[in-house]
Amino acid sequence: MVAYAAQNNMLPYNVRATITKGKLITKLSGGELIITITPAIGYKAPKSISLTIGKDAKKTLTLNDGKASIPIADVGADIVVVGICVK
Repeated sequence: MVAYAAQNNMLPYNVRATITKGKLITKLSGGELIITITPAIGYKAPKSISLTIGKDAKKTLTLNDGKASIPIADVGADIVVVGICVK
């Protein structure tokens, strides 16, 4: 998985997002999936987001300036990201 991601600079899985009052951007770098939340004008990035990997693996990531990361090795299925940008 890590070798595939490094060679192709992409994951073989889908990343879906429900970000209320914001948008999600993902990229691969240094063996990690970097997640960035950009809030809509007048809103702030959330302090944390929820990830569901596959059907059962749930994680909560703490954001630092709208960014968080997860090792590529921890990604083994499609990902759903949920977060709410606040006023």
